[in-house]
Amino acid sequence: METYAAGILFKSAGKVFLVKRGDDGSWAVPGGKLEEGETPEAAARREVLEECGVDYAEPLTPHALIDGYVTYIAEGGEQFEAVLNNENQASGWFSPEELPEPLHPGMVAMLEAEPLNEMDVAGLISGSQLTSPQFFRNMYLWALRITGTGVTWRSKFRQYAYRSPENYLTDEFLSRCAGLPVIWRHPEKNVLNSEEFAARTIGAIAFAWIQGDEVWGMARIYDTDAAASLSTRQLSTSPTVTGGDDVVINVDGEPLLLEGNPVLLDHLAICEQGVWDKLGDPAGVKSDTLNEVQKMDEEKFVELFNKCMDARMAKADAEDKEAKEKADAEEQEKKEKADAEEKEAEEAKAKKDSEEKDAKEKADAEEDEKAKADAEMAKIRADMEELKNRVPQDISDEERNEIADTQCKADSVFASFGERAPQPMAGERAMPYRRRIMTRLQKYSADFKEVDLHSIADSQLLTFAEKKIYADAQASAASSLEPGAGLREIVRTDATGRRISNFIGDPSSCWAPFQAVSRKLSGINQ
Repeated sequence: METYAAGILFKSAGKVFLVKRGDDGSWAVPGGKLEEGETPEAAARREVLEECGVDYAEPLTPHALIDGYVTYIAEGGEQFEAVLNNENQASGWFSPEELPEPLHPGMVAMLEAEPLNEMDVAGLISGSQLTSPQFFRNMYLWALRITGTGVTWRSKFRQYAYRSPENYLTDEFLSRCAGLPVIWRHPEKNVLNSEEFAARTIGAIAFAWIQGDEVWGMARIYDTDAAASLSTRQLSTSPTVTGGDDVVINVDGEPLLLEGNPVLLDHLAICEQGVWDKLGDPAGVKSDTLNEVQKMDEEKFVELFNKCMDARMAKADAEDKEAKEKADAEEQEKKEKADAEEKEAEEAKAKKDSEEKDAKEKADAEEDEKAKADAEMAKIRADMEELKNRVPQDISDEERNEIADTQCKADSVFASFGERAPQPMAGERAMPYRRRIMTRLQKYSADFKEVDLHSIADSQLLTFAEKKIYADAQASAASSLEPGAGLREIVRTDATGRRISNFIGDPSSCWAPFQAVSRKLSGINQ
């Protein structure tokens, strides 16, 4: 069942915050239905702001999911006084042992249900009942792609790679993913050691599942800086897997790495672009909040905020003057103490900020230099790829003679059809040229019509096929003459440039007009 509504259960000082609904008079947590394109968490925050005038920005932990209604819990904050809109009649903070009556049926079901634990929430994310990511007390639960299968392009090595689904889309491989370290970018030597693990690890994979032709995992992310980066831009993932029997083959002139059984699954790195994005947009990190549609416009937000502030100011003005003076005196004393502490804290913070700024500027400069070098190398590779097909291939004199001999032989066959043999292309080697000529003529050979000539690597076998195809083509040209059509002259040029004429057809039909008519004596007149 998909999530359709959300609310927040506020807890503070042993009490919970409830509102009395305007429709049926029952008590429940503030909340409401999701708007189009809205995540459950965003809907819960919006509903609390609209109904109670409270703009709650602290992290929320999923507490219960019952019949499509997800309840988040907010603990540890101060109790607030709500500014209600017309959706609710009243509100208040209540002890769990003395809750008001009547409670909404959904509220009763939520109180009776066992609170969700981190694996419950992870399972709801993997089943698409909750969005990714979800904050849970001290961690973020994030859906990450561990690996894809099939064919992809490894730009680092300028080669294609194939990862067999039979080696990865299995229960055995899924079990190996549990506990897999999730790190920030690949280490320099591509596998972790103690130092790299301590410096780069931001979380670990709790469990994995198969999604289409890919393996996805549920990650526990503990690094808040990494979580902030993952939440503000679309990143991807890249696994480091070592195979035991990798093989490189050639497919139509391109190298293809056939990866064997994965011997080592070392880590899963967060990166800008993953190999298994297959040259598409980054997609290894599932971040549903990046494309969230904000439904509340600025004017509405300002209106709600001002209404909340006006109510609080009105209540403050009505306070007793004597109590205010006493509070002012206490506040002055606290302020003087706080000012001293604040000054000391500001000095420490200024020093820390300066150090952090220097470190950040240095890191940014190094990152810029690296990005510049990477961009320059990418352009070099693109330029090399563009020039790749323009570079002429060096061939030996012996191979040039073989090409010339092939063209001469082919000319005599093509002349039977009144054509010339195709010219060799620049840089074309002898064997590809012979195959190209034979491919044009093999349709006339019953024995070789369906044969894939590119699969014949042996020179002697190719020569045998060549002779047979040439002979069958010439025979086909001769048989294509109509009966009585006479002779057809075929002119070819040999290797020395001499013109040689051959004739095909029926000689008798050609000379018939010049032969005397046969006569027979039938009798003698006396």
